[in-house]
Amino acid sequence: MIFYRFRTTDRLLNGHKELLNQSIYFAHPKQLNDPMEGYREIYWKGDEIVWRNLFRHYLICLERTCVLALLCNDNNGLTPEDIPVHISMDDFPTPQSKKICQDIIDAFFDNEHIELLIKSIITRSTPIRINELTFYLSSVHPLAVEVILQKHEEIKIIPKRASKKFLPDYAIKKLTDGKFVEHIEQLISENDTSEEATNAIFSAQRNLNSQISILSRYNGATEKNRQNAFLIFQDFPEHYALLLENLVYPEWYTACFMSSCENSSVWGHYGDNHKGACLIFESEDESGSDFLSLRGINGWGSNGALYGDIKFKFESVNYEEGFGDIDFFQSLGRLTGSTLNSTWHTLNGKVSNCAVSMQASEEDWRTAYWQNFHRDIVIKSPDWRYENEYRLILCDMMNSHTKPEDRSLNYEFSSLKGIIFGIKTSIEDKIEIMRTIEAKCAEHNRLDFKFYQAYYSPKHKCIKHSELSLLRYSEEKSADE
Repeated sequence: MIFYRFRTTDRLLNGHKELLNQSIYFAHPKQLNDPMEGYREIYWKGDEIVWRNLFRHYLICLERTCVLALLCNDNNGLTPEDIPVHISMDDFPTPQSKKICQDIIDAFFDNEHIELLIKSIITRSTPIRINELTFYLSSVHPLAVEVILQKHEEIKIIPKRASKKFLPDYAIKKLTDGKFVEHIEQLISENDTSEEATNAIFSAQRNLNSQISILSRYNGATEKNRQNAFLIFQDFPEHYALLLENLVYPEWYTACFMSSCENSSVWGHYGDNHKGACLIFESEDESGSDFLSLRGINGWGSNGALYGDIKFKFESVNYEEGFGDIDFFQSLGRLTGSTLNSTWHTLNGKVSNCAVSMQASEEDWRTAYWQNFHRDIVIKSPDWRYENEYRLILCDMMNSHTKPEDRSLNYEFSSLKGIIFGIKTSIEDKIEIMRTIEAKCAEHNRLDFKFYQAYYSPKHKCIKHSELSLLRYSEEKSADE
């Protein structure tokens, strides 16, 4: 099967010299043009064990971020990526630091309103989505910050603060005394559109918090050089909730192809406003599926990275179904078994019900886990249907491809069947591309490479292409080279 890959001439000829190096770059989802790339509809639903562990993990991450901020000055601003969401109590450098954090956890859970809130949360009959989770985290955040600062004062790593007349557990007390969660359940039981109504409530609250954050910065309430304080005191709950997804699935990267090259918008977006080129690849058929063999990191040895051929399947993008649900507490596939148990699925010797499916059949659990992984990264909204996109997916389970240069994989020249020049591709770029291909054809003894010119067809009202039949490399020319 034929697949098309649009590139700017700058990418092909300069920078990574993709044409000369026969390379295909795998982009991080954040580098793609759809803000919903990589979106997962994660929800949180579980028993008291996993919920207590979530708040415990929140405290650990917050305490470590506070310590990190103490080690930095205000000119070295922390970012959300500095929140150590992968940490567990086993990662603390010394027994003393571990005890300090445990004292903070004990002080936090000694608050009666925390206990009441957790007991209310586990009664929720519908899954808790990210807006609701962020709301609960924001409610407990003042208390979490206070118990950390009190402990840091006690061990004298921060100076004594002036006495402040405020109640750090005020927001939690208001929730529990007012039976907020119970009222949410009542709304659910009385309303057929319960989950939609619940999501609207918490979405509005999250939107309000976002506006407050913007206004405080706009009005200068928080100085620019106090970025670290702003992250810890105001933004932490939302960033933490978003970063929890990193515990579910590994990073992934993608190289985008298309099954058609006739859409003018596609040429405009990906073909540098029709000044670029479109590479024509032929896939390898295997059991009815299409693959492309690329050379890249496929293992590690005593001397570092090992390189070899990897077969990547062309995955068709789904524009119909929408995003599926992911159960957070039952999908923590990035964690080792020991971390999963010690940090999330066990507490005081008791095992959470959320561990049952994994323990019953790890093979079945892993099959479902990877099916969901691939399902959500080949989904786009119907707005993008005109792209007719296919993807090669690079799953970075071993963190082998964090550097951009390690995500540039090489294809066999035989896989590249031809190149289509855009309507506005310059003659200089065309000639440089032709010279590069000429050298490749001589090196690989090929005479079948074809060039095409794109043009607008009034009859078909789309972009068509015709072969430039005079642009061929003869046997004599190849032999001379």
